[in-house]
Amino acid sequence: MSRIKNKVRKSLLTATVLFMAIFLFAGPAWADDYQPRKKGSITIRLNDIGSYKGNVEFAVYQVGKPVGESNLQWQLTEKFAGCKVDLNALNTAEAQKEAADILEKEAVSQTADFAGKTDKQGVLSFPNLEQGIYLLRQTEKGVYGTVESFLAAIPYMIDGESWIYDVPASPKAEPLPSTPSLSITPEVSPSITPSITPGVSPSLTPSITPEKTPGTPPSNNSSGGASSEEKNAVKTGDETPLKRTLLLLIFASATGGVIVLVKKKRS
Repeated sequence: MSRIKNKVRKSLLTATVLFMAIFLFAGPAWADDYQPRKKGSITIRLNDIGSYKGNVEFAVYQVGKPVGESNLQWQLTEKFAGCKVDLNALNTAEAQKEAADILEKEAVSQTADFAGKTDKQGVLSFPNLEQGIYLLRQTEKGVYGTVESFLAAIPYMIDGESWIYDVPASPKAEPLPSTPSLSITPEVSPSITPSITPGVSPSLTPSITPEKTPGTPPSNNSSGGASSEEKNAVKTGDETPLKRTLLLLIFASATGGVIVLVKKKRS
């Protein structure tokens, strides 16, 4: 019985020693896992919000840089040193958004470190980046929508165990507001319809009103008929040659009669 108890004690002691050895080894392994000189990347993948995801431009600004090699801490870069932001206290989404808003106001007046546009799948990658905290802001919307500015850290840790140097990002976005379509009725100029007398073809030649002689009463034109002046003009033109002929005959007869009378008197 005592032998069995001794075996159990030895087994428990061995297990305890092994557990402590694993735990002590794991600690230094976790610390050595961080590589202070390793570069990383940021890859943006736009969310599907029902619009075309290509040609969306982003600018990248390094706003923070690492301090120390064993215990990773951050401090603002020289260009953003005047911003009142604690990069080591960004533990919530609200704190990160507030910091991004403050840093973006300064970034507008700064030159971006990197810039690029998404492909038609909405993907944009910035490779070979130094370790630091980066502000990414949209500078051209395209037809996609509005993307919130956001912060990304290279590297960052997940589960308290693993360092991630290649950072994926799918920022929050909202589609562009739809523009209401306006129903515009084209202005129609009033059409001028010529007054057409039945039976008479409309003419494009401008009508010329004959000059009126002073004292001549106005003509009363009736639809489809000639004026009284036109009728008189026609009659006068027809009777004038006839009157002249009659006068000549009368004058000739009178002359002949006079000649005859003169001859008779002489004889």
